[in-house]
Amino acid sequence: MKSEDLDRFFNDRNASGDCPICKQANWNIANGPDGRTQWSLSSVRDDGSAYMPAPSIPLLVLICANCFNVRTHAYVAVKNWLEQNPNVGATK
Repeated sequence: MKSEDLDRFFNDRNASGDCPICKQANWNIANGPDGRTQWSLSSVRDDGSAYMPAPSIPLLVLICANCFNVRTHAYVAVKNWLEQNPNVGATK
């Protein structure tokens, strides 16, 4: 995912880009480890037992370039919006 695409998504949603901690607006995308894997929020049982595969939510992870606060968004929802709203003027 490119920062230009995220800017379009957040602008459409009227979402603020300011970090809630330091008020800066400079975010880095934390890409997955291999270009095909997304970060995710995974569930764990409170009794220590395992349920495999663990239910999880794929995440878009952004890290503040100033204070390193971590910001997350539902990856699939953002990806779907981008696919439904292509950047017509973009060059590949």
